[in-house]
Parts: sequence; C-alpha cells; structure tokens
Amino acid sequence: MSDPRQHYLDAAAAAIELVRSDAVASAWDLPSALDEYDVGALAAHVGRAVLTLEIYLAEPEPDPASLPAAGVLDAAGYYAAVLGDADPVDSDLHRGVRQRSAAAAAAGHATLVADLERSLDAQRALDLHPDRLIAVLDGVVVRIRDYYVTRLVELLVHTDDLASSVGVRAPVAPSGAWELLAPVVQQIALARHGARGVVLGLARPERHGPLGAFG
Repeated sequence: MSDPRQHYLDAAAAAIELVRSDAVASAWDLPSALDEYDVGALAAHVGRAVLTLEIYLAEPEPDPASLPAAGVLDAAGYYAAVLGDADPVDSDLHRGVRQRSAAAAAAGHATLVADLERSLDAQRALDLHPDRLIAVLDGVVVRIRDYYVTRLVELLVHTDDLASSVGVRAPVAPSGAWELLAPVVQQIALARHGARGVVLGLARPERHGPLGAFG
C-alpha cells in the first residue's frame, strides 16, 4: 500500500523546488491561472499545505474521550466538513484563504522559500504513528495518515496550477500518489453533486458538465 507520509514529503519537496524557481520568482506579482490569485499568493497557498501541518502538530494531540460529535474523519470527511458546499471563489471561507495567501506572499519570495524549507526539514525529523490524531481547521479531528492525504491533494492540484501559471511543467508525482487521491476526490464530488450528477457529468459532459469536485 502507498505510504501517504512519504508521498506527502516527496510532493512537498517538489512543490518547494517549484516555488523556489526563477520562473515563479520573476512572475510573483503577475496574475495566476487560478481566479483571484496572483502568482505569489498562489505560491503561498501551495506552501500553506506544508506549513499548516507543522502548525497543527504544535498543539496537543486530541483526547479520544473528548472528540467532537462527528468523531474522527477520514480525508474525504475532512473536505466535507471544512468546505461543505462553499463557492470556490465567492465565499467567506475562500476569501479568507486568499487573504492569508496574499499576506504570506507580501513577505516576499525568499521568506516563503526559507519558511518552507525549514518546515519540511522539521517534519522529516518527526516519527509519528499513522493513527496519531490531529485537530485541524474548525476543530475537525483526523488521523495523521488521512491529513497527509489532504495535504497531498492540495500540493498536487495547486502545483499544477502554479506550474501552468508560469509556463513550466508541473512536478511529476508517482502513480501511487494519484491513486491515493482518486477515491478521495471521487467522494468529494459525490458529496457535492450526488451519484446522478457524477455519473452524468462524466458520461455526458456536453450536457451535464463540467463536473468539479470543489465547485
């Protein structure tokens, strides 16, 4: 079985290489391929997939006897709880995400790269049990192995956005990483569109698409 932690660490290292690149640095203030983001803010958003893990791990492990009503969620459950049916552009949730990304980008390219390198080095040194609980956004509790998968979704999708924004090839991830993500994104799409919407959106995109898991 694919190791979510190793796939996450490899994807994070590849993302940092892309963020560090001259192509990204020279386009820092230019519009990106993602609506409402310039390249610097998008790079910071990519970086947040790495930095948030360190932030949440700095907090005590949740007490299994005092979990939220929803209990421990898997990767798809995390997205259902955090995103719900929020519009991917015009929602308070995503406006907040963009604001945090813009603020991080304002500190500059070199600062973001240094922060990411330091954080990834610290995370590589950790020896965490895959079932270790972690409380993340809005108090959602997941196992660390599932949170690695959510970070992998963010890294692989948004490095593709970032690479497209600056006209370079996206980092190549192994098939095992994508195989971890495919069922998660499928479940997100099912939660958002229902089984009928997913089937018809894929089978007849000319009438029922485009189909998006996140919007």
